[in-house]
Amino acid sequence: MQSIRAAVSKKLQDHGLWQQEAEAVMDIVEKAPENKAMQGRWHESPDAYSSGILVALWWSSKNHAIAWIDANKPEHFAREILAA
Repeated sequence: MQSIRAAVSKKLQDHGLWQQEAEAVMDIVEKAPENKAMQGRWHESPDAYSSGILVALWWSSKNHAIAWIDANKPEHFAREILAA
């Protein structure tokens, strides 16, 4: 069973981040105030949630990934992919 965290991390990797970068972003995403309702649920299966919840998590993750890139690797090619 893949967890929500693993699924979102994989999607970040599919959009151009390396695994270590995606995990750094996920550490931020898990602590983000807008994701407080997910606290303690990141290791559950994404199948247990509606597509609307998963889309909201993706938007949050994508925005945090762009912010992370801007702060750490502003020339990263994945920024354009994530911003599209």
